[in-house]
Amino acid sequence: MLTRFFELCASEAPENQIVKTMVYPDIPKEFRWDAQTLGSPQTIPSRAWEDVSGVARDMERFYLRVLLCHRKGRQSFEHLRTVDGVMYETYRQAALRLGFLEDDAEWISCMREAAEFRMPYQLRQRFTTILVYSQDAEARQLWERFYDDLSQDFARRYRALLGQEKDDMIEFKTLKSLNALLQISGYAVADFNLPQLHDFPALVLNSLMRNNLIRRELEGYDQNTLQAIADQEDQLNEGQRAIFDEIIQAANDPDQGKRILGEGRHEVNRSIGRDFVKIPQDMLINNNDDDREESEDEEIRPGAVPRGLKKIIDVMYADINNPDIATDDYFANRTILTTTNTVVHRINEAVFKRLFGDSHVYLSIDKVDDDNEENFFEQEVLHSININGIPPHKLTLKKGAPIMMMRNLNPDLGLCNGTRLRIIELKPHVIHATTMTGERQGQHVLIPMIVFISDGTTREFPFRLRRKQFPVVPAFAMTINKAQGQTVQNLGLYLATPCFSHGQLYVALSRVTSRSKFKALIEHPELEEDEGVHTDNIVYRHIFDTN
Repeated sequence: MLTRFFELCASEAPENQIVKTMVYPDIPKEFRWDAQTLGSPQTIPSRAWEDVSGVARDMERFYLRVLLCHRKGRQSFEHLRTVDGVMYETYRQAALRLGFLEDDAEWISCMREAAEFRMPYQLRQRFTTILVYSQDAEARQLWERFYDDLSQDFARRYRALLGQEKDDMIEFKTLKSLNALLQISGYAVADFNLPQLHDFPALVLNSLMRNNLIRRELEGYDQNTLQAIADQEDQLNEGQRAIFDEIIQAANDPDQGKRILGEGRHEVNRSIGRDFVKIPQDMLINNNDDDREESEDEEIRPGAVPRGLKKIIDVMYADINNPDIATDDYFANRTILTTTNTVVHRINEAVFKRLFGDSHVYLSIDKVDDDNEENFFEQEVLHSININGIPPHKLTLKKGAPIMMMRNLNPDLGLCNGTRLRIIELKPHVIHATTMTGERQGQHVLIPMIVFISDGTTREFPFRLRRKQFPVVPAFAMTINKAQGQTVQNLGLYLATPCFSHGQLYVALSRVTSRSKFKALIEHPELEEDEGVHTDNIVYRHIFDTN
């Protein structure tokens, strides 16, 4: 039956063109198999998929299945194994080339793509992230292969001074930088198969002894050399002699004035007028409305409640495709809040479709985090699982879209769970982005794939899922709980269902700096009344009871 699928994909009949946009497992949704014909448009289930059902023990059939799950419109077995014009000998090779399987070459590709940006410090960040989160990366192999890229800034700084093509000082500085980055996550260079940090004084002495430039300078100050220089004084012309005399006088004059540029806090404070002042008004959150008395029970004006999700998206992201307006600040200062991750995904998907540009689809590599063969699950079962805190199997992104971090990759550098960024460039194994908020606003970062492992077995999932995926999700919308601690200038609130936990509604309403920049959509009609639209505010009063 699989060969019939290939024939159907190769067919030029107008009624069969839809199959070119489908993968093999989806065929039974639109076609039924008939012994006499290639197929007819029906929605009758078929058992054709069982032809290639395989487990990891039957590896080539398993890799064939992986390719059929992801590649659309393949017309033959050879076409299935062809990637970028190259036909691979095995299904495994094709699956590896497409990134559907884990392999050491994946980390090499990730580092190679990151190195293209020529940012050594950011590359060292990515290298340490791979070491901490990958679990299977070969540290020594990556170190040796990308040493020149990892140490590029130190090489520029020290090779001209030290006169060495590959000096221990450059390696020391590179390892020291890596060690500092690893310590943020509780690790050190010594925890990995990397060259170890050496004693710094010994390195300095060794470099000085081998440094031709410094040695020549030191040798130039012996008595004979100085006398030879002094004997050349008579050869100076009048202008040269004036400069020479001024230099010698300045060097020998103990009262010669010197300029010192202080850099400490006390030196700077003494050099400028300063004093502490008290701000007479609390400006922690800048309220753009006019100052006025407000009632605690004041209602949200009906005019601030647009009808329909489409309308609230129109209001919040009207200029999403205007390059003069849709800057980093534009996305950093607006979002739509809602109650659950399911609704967040629906909003993100709707806004994402409006953003111009080509989509880039990243597919995760999933498996059960257990070597027991009895715990085998089909790949499509693992791909269909969505767990809070873990990105989806199919992650669709676009250049220019806002994204949010889902892991604390590097808190010291601002890459924390909840950090919002904007995509600069999308590569197969790395994402180039800039941070949009916080102290690190505008900082360029490189984000690799990392490994996520679910917390443990549950009644719903009797295993631990291991998923390798980029630790980001689109950030046009977010849950109310995720928004705690953040403030934006333009806020949309979408309540498909009422808030369900204590203080949740208050958190949502207090994320915006101005009521005029707040819009709400409430879609639970059982609470609608003639005098307005209402929603529940959940308050656990017993927590205020001091008795």
